[in-house]
Amino acid sequence: MSSGANLYRKYRPGTFSEVAGQDHVTKTLQAAVTNKRTAHAYVFSGPRGTGKTSSARLLAKLLNCLSPVKNSEGLLDCCKVCRNCKAIEEQSFLDITEVDAASNTGVDFIRDLNESVKYKAAEGLYKIYIIDEVHMLSKSAFNAFLKTLEEPPENVVFILATTELDKIPPTILSRCQSFDFHSVTRSAIVKRLGEIAEAERLENPNFPIFSKEALSAIAESAEGGFRDAIGLMDQITSSFCEGEVSLEDVLMLVKKLGHNTLKSIFTNIVKQNLSGLVSGLNELYASGFSPVSIARDFTAFLHKLMLFKADPRINALLDLPEDQAAEMTSLVREFNIGDLITLLTAFENLLSDLKSSFSPRILLETQLIKASLKKDYSTVEQLEQRLSDLEKKFENYKRYANSAILATRGANMSARGDFPPRATAVSTPRPEVKPIERAPSYLVNKEPQATVKTESPVSKLEVALKGVSAVCAALLQNASLSFEKNTLVLIIPQDFSRKKLSEPENLDKLLTAAKIAFKDKNISSVRVSGTINEAASPLPDLQEQKKRSDKAIEKIDEEIKKQLLNEPYIADALDVFGGKIKKIE
Repeated sequence: MSSGANLYRKYRPGTFSEVAGQDHVTKTLQAAVTNKRTAHAYVFSGPRGTGKTSSARLLAKLLNCLSPVKNSEGLLDCCKVCRNCKAIEEQSFLDITEVDAASNTGVDFIRDLNESVKYKAAEGLYKIYIIDEVHMLSKSAFNAFLKTLEEPPENVVFILATTELDKIPPTILSRCQSFDFHSVTRSAIVKRLGEIAEAERLENPNFPIFSKEALSAIAESAEGGFRDAIGLMDQITSSFCEGEVSLEDVLMLVKKLGHNTLKSIFTNIVKQNLSGLVSGLNELYASGFSPVSIARDFTAFLHKLMLFKADPRINALLDLPEDQAAEMTSLVREFNIGDLITLLTAFENLLSDLKSSFSPRILLETQLIKASLKKDYSTVEQLEQRLSDLEKKFENYKRYANSAILATRGANMSARGDFPPRATAVSTPRPEVKPIERAPSYLVNKEPQATVKTESPVSKLEVALKGVSAVCAALLQNASLSFEKNTLVLIIPQDFSRKKLSEPENLDKLLTAAKIAFKDKNISSVRVSGTINEAASPLPDLQEQKKRSDKAIEKIDEEIKKQLLNEPYIADALDVFGGKIKKIE
């Protein structure tokens, strides 16, 4: 059986029409030659094994072909029969110089090249220089190459090939026409490998038969490189003198996990099947798979799942077999993309840790088991429904709490006389929540509360003051008052409010309002104080009464908190959102 290099050389493209998966490059080059508008320098860039060097040789062959032929589209192609074409095929053509820049990086190599371009072509129409891996040239070599590349002699063409375009200086790129070679699609590689297998079986009936799944696995392992694919195919044929090559045979040779194995690992994680997960890992270890290779393939599998979840039509780009694409779509249909991203990130980080770990097997098994122990992998729809239910239930209890707080605080504040209840805005309930007529019995203060039906003195003053100055009326919050003969004493605890109301013009407004509110008191002056002691208030027990009332309210709040914590819906909300009940309003 022939070696991989011989098989690749045997089926190396002889014309542009035989180049697989690079029509955007081949047709452009053929059109340039057909229209006699070729450039003096080209840059071919792209992944390994995608046909850069082969296309460079084909361009050199077409430029020197003595009798080019036209295809169905009217574009010229190599005839393969003229003297120059045959010499180029045999690599004996004098006017084509092919060098590897990886082993000729210095400026001396470029100086020799600059010297050789001065001589005309010996037997062809063009002198062609093909420099492979050109990005390996040194900075000095690139600088020495600039002048020649910018103004080369007539009928001299440079073709620079590279896998790392970003390492070529912009000054070089600006003097060349650049062509980007794409990774060959899986289907194109499978089709070409099938053609090669059929051609080989015509010559040798004992040539192995490759299943469609086996060819697909070879194409995936090649990662878009046709050269790697045909080399791997030839390596497999050297191990199988005859018979059929199955998917398992290819996977075992390239040490890659199959789709079914990866799907089994993922399913065991989701279903929390630890025994199936561990036993499956042991089988892989026994088959010669390393922890790094398992983690690498599973990470790639998770990446594909994430892409299928993000866009169900992604297979147009991934080019997976239809049955695999259908299974992946089914796997992620009811899955949360956030969980997929979490898993993918964890295993991506694991890959770098495995390479430096003394016990990669322990790391891998720990990560897989940790992933399977997650409480649940909920779908987005399930999470949204849970949040919606919690919001509805929380709204009900919020209304219960608001009703109880308004009832208890209002009664206590009214009992003080001079401390008016604060206005509380009650949010409008959602349409789906049924109105609640009354709060539960455990939320209502069972102790009898004193109520005052008459309007408090502060409220009277506030109403009268609003007609004089609405700004001053707003400053009466938490105020209390007393009377000393014909003097109204206002007790304002807030510093800012007290200072503003103590201003002469505001005292006049207060006096006007006081005369309106308390006609029977014969008020002649108003004094603003900060504390009861300063005011010499005749209500010595007012401050103590306020303290007792505040303590009663705190006690009621604590009771409400305890009752709410016993409710399952509130407990669910705290579990989902975290935290604790800090304040009831």
